[in-house]
Amino acid sequence: MARKKKVAPEQGLSLIEAACEAYEAQKLGELLFVTPKRYEDLSHVEESGSLRTAIGRKVVLRVRVTKAPVETSALPRRFRVGLTDGRFDLELEEFGSIQNHPLGRLRVGDERLLYGELMDRGVFLLTGAKDVTNDERIVMPVYRGIRGRVSSGQFAEIMGAAIGDVDAAVEKVKNAFPAQSEEALLEVVERGAMARFESLREVFYELHRPTSLARAESARLAAKTLNLYEVMEKARIAHCRAECPDSVIDIPGQFVADLSRMLPFPLTEGQKTVIREIWRDLKSPFPMRRVLSGEVGSGKSTPMGLLAAATHLIGKRVMLLFPNSLLASQVSSDIVKWFPQVKLRMVTAEEKPPIEEVRAENPILAGTTALLAYAEKHGLGCDLVLVDEQQKMSTAQREALSGPATNYLEATATCLPRTAALIAYGGLSCSILREQPVKKQITSHLVEPSQANAMLRMVRKAVSAKGKVAVVMPAVEPGKGVETADARERVRLERRSVTTAVEVFERAFPGRVVSMHGRMKAKDKQRALERIKGDDADVVLATSLIEVGITVPRLFVVVVMDPQNMGLSTLHQIRGRLVRDGGRGMFFLYPTVPLSEEARRRLKVLETCSDGFELAEADLKARGFGDLGAESEDQSGTGAVLFRGLDVFPDDVERMLGEKQTTEQSELFERRVA
Repeated sequence: MARKKKVAPEQGLSLIEAACEAYEAQKLGELLFVTPKRYEDLSHVEESGSLRTAIGRKVVLRVRVTKAPVETSALPRRFRVGLTDGRFDLELEEFGSIQNHPLGRLRVGDERLLYGELMDRGVFLLTGAKDVTNDERIVMPVYRGIRGRVSSGQFAEIMGAAIGDVDAAVEKVKNAFPAQSEEALLEVVERGAMARFESLREVFYELHRPTSLARAESARLAAKTLNLYEVMEKARIAHCRAECPDSVIDIPGQFVADLSRMLPFPLTEGQKTVIREIWRDLKSPFPMRRVLSGEVGSGKSTPMGLLAAATHLIGKRVMLLFPNSLLASQVSSDIVKWFPQVKLRMVTAEEKPPIEEVRAENPILAGTTALLAYAEKHGLGCDLVLVDEQQKMSTAQREALSGPATNYLEATATCLPRTAALIAYGGLSCSILREQPVKKQITSHLVEPSQANAMLRMVRKAVSAKGKVAVVMPAVEPGKGVETADARERVRLERRSVTTAVEVFERAFPGRVVSMHGRMKAKDKQRALERIKGDDADVVLATSLIEVGITVPRLFVVVVMDPQNMGLSTLHQIRGRLVRDGGRGMFFLYPTVPLSEEARRRLKVLETCSDGFELAEADLKARGFGDLGAESEDQSGTGAVLFRGLDVFPDDVERMLGEKQTTEQSELFERRVA
C-alpha cells in the first residue's frame, strides 16, 4: 500500500467524529451508507511509449524517477519531479511543499506506478497523482469530503476503518426491514441490480472495496434498489393506519351542497371530485393523510376553504397553515367572504388572538408557522389540519399540529406525477386537480438579447391598458450573497436585484412601482400587496415570493430575470399568477447571460407546454429526484433513505414498480397513489 500522511490519534478521532456527526452515524460502520461519488480504474497500466494517446485521461503509468523533486518559484507553492516511462520523458507536478507531500519523498532511480491525469503542456505533465505501487486494489472509490471539516482523502481513510465495522451497517439494513429476512432482501437486490450477492456484507464490500468496476456498479444498483424498496415499504406502512373513531368528521352531504351554493362561482368538475374524495376520507374511522396536487390556477383553495368551513360549522377545530402571512391573509379573507357565518382568527408573528376567546368561540385558526408555537403553548388539539404550499415548510413543521386523531391535508401547486408522489409523500393518498375554472390564453417567450426592447414595449402597453406587471428577480439586495472578483459581473448581478431594479423602473413609471420580497416585514408586504392590487401601483418587482399563491388582479405580464436558475415547475407556478380571472397574458423568460444549449432547450419547453404535470414529468426525467438520502449539497442532515449520494430517476421507480407488480405492496400503492 502506498504510504499516506499519518494523522495524530486525537486528530483522527476528531475527523471520525466530524464524519459521524455530519451523517448522523451512531456507529463507525454506519458511515458505509455514504456511497462513493465515483470509482477510479487502476487495472490498466499504459504501455511504454503510448503517452500521446493518453492525453486528457486519468492513467496508471509505470515510471522511473530521473530528476529529484524541486520546488518552483510560482505561486501557489508547487514542485516538479522528472520521470520517464522508458521511452518518453515527462514531469510530475503537484501543489504543496516537498516536505508535506507523499510524492515529495521520491528519489532518482525510484520505480513507481503513478495514477494521475496526463496533459500536454509542451512537455508531458502528470498532475493530481497518487502512488499506487503497492496498492492491491484495482478499483479505487473516491468520496465527497465534508465541506470545511474533512477532505475527500481524509474521508477515504475513515471509510477504510469503517469497513471493519461492516456488521453495524448490515444490522441497520435488517432493522429497516424487520419483516424481511436477509435472503428475501437479497432477492429484491438481485432483481434490481441484475446481479447476485451472497450476503449484505458483500454488497457493502463491493461498494467500498470493489473487485472490479462492474461489481462496483452492481453494488451501487443494489444500494439504490434498497433505497427504492425502503420508500415503497414506507408507503405501505403509511397506508396501514390504525383505526381511530375519534378522527371521524361526519359532515352531512346536504350541508356540503348548501355551502357550495354560497360560493360566488360554480365549482368545476375537478373541484367537485376533490371535495368528494376528502369528504369520504373525513367520514372514515381512519385519520386522513392526503395530498392535493393542483395545476396552477385550478382553484385548490376552494375545496380546502369549503371543507374547512363545513368542519368548523359542525363544531370541530380547524387549523390552516401557510408559508407566509400574505397567503394566509388572502385565503382567510376569501373563506370569510364566501361563508360569512364562519369565525376565523389569524395567528402570525404580529397577530395572536386571546386564548380565552379561542376556547370560547372555537374559530378557524389560520396563520404561519407562528401557529405551531401558539397551539403548543396553549395545548390546542386539532380535528382537521390543512397545510397550503407545503413544500415551503419542513416535515416537522407540517406535522407538529397532527395528533393520533387529526385529519391531515397537504396542498401544493407543484404538479405531482405518480412517481413523484411516491418519492415526496411516502404513501399519502393523492387528489389531482387539473381543470381551470376560467379560460386563459397565456403565451410564453424566451427573450433573445435583440428582443429586449420589444419586451419592454409590451410592459408599457400592459400598463397603458390598466394592467399590472410583475418582474421576478433572483436576488434581494445588490451583491448580497454574491462573491465575484469580476467588477463587470458584480455590476450585472447588482442590476438584476429587486432593490436596484426598483430605481430603474421608478424612472420609467414614477410613483407606480412597488417591491416585495421575503425579507420585508409582514405589514410592509401587506401594504405593497394592497397597492399593487388597487390603483396605486402598476409594476411589482419581487423575488419568487410571488410564486407562492399570491394573486394580483389584472396581472397581464410577468418577466422572469435569469430563469435558467429555476426549475420548470417553479417557473410554471410563477406563470400561473397571470390573468387569474381569465383573459390573455404574456410570460417572458429573460436571461441576462448567454445560455448553455441544455438550459436553452429546457426553457424552450415552456413556450410549447402549458400543462404543469407534463412539465413536472419532463423536469424529473431531465434532473431526476436527486439523492433521496440528503437534504443538502454536502450530504448533511437527516436522510430519507438508507444510502446517501445516489441519484434516483423516475425510470428507477417505474422499474421497481414493474418488478413488484404482482405483490400486494405494489397493488396497494398503485390503487392509492396512482
